[in-house]
Amino acid sequence: MNTRNVEYAEHVGRYWSDRGGNRAQGKLIGWLLISDPPHQSSKQLQEALHMSAGTISGNVRVLEQIGLVERVTFPKDRATYYRVATDGWEYLLDEKRIGMTGLRKIVDEGHNVLSGAPPEQHRRMERLAELLDFMDVEMAALAQRWHARKEAR
Repeated sequence: MNTRNVEYAEHVGRYWSDRGGNRAQGKLIGWLLISDPPHQSSKQLQEALHMSAGTISGNVRVLEQIGLVERVTFPKDRATYYRVATDGWEYLLDEKRIGMTGLRKIVDEGHNVLSGAPPEQHRRMERLAELLDFMDVEMAALAQRWHARKEAR
């Protein structure tokens, strides 16, 4: 077992956790980013990361649901393997963009709640709305450039 690989997985786990995620999920992502082969069975993940079967199963399920990990199977092999999803990071960015759309609805609702309030109360909402509008335009353009670049490869 390569100690540097395990340390890397731990580092990704801490990073993930520092940003509000689950440390075990971060360790799994970290390991799957560098593992050889890129697909790993639950047993391989348990051994490499010193996690229980339940921890692996539950956290892999969450990572699958958010689109970062996908299952892989092979003919004549009864095991299920996991790997980083091909377009997982794109999916995650799309989810962030969708989250911003939800935040925009909250801003609009805030404006309705403040109906008739003095302008200074509206300014906070307006600044957030401005930022969200800017981010929406920029993220859409960024996504288009990324897809064009990916197609060109």
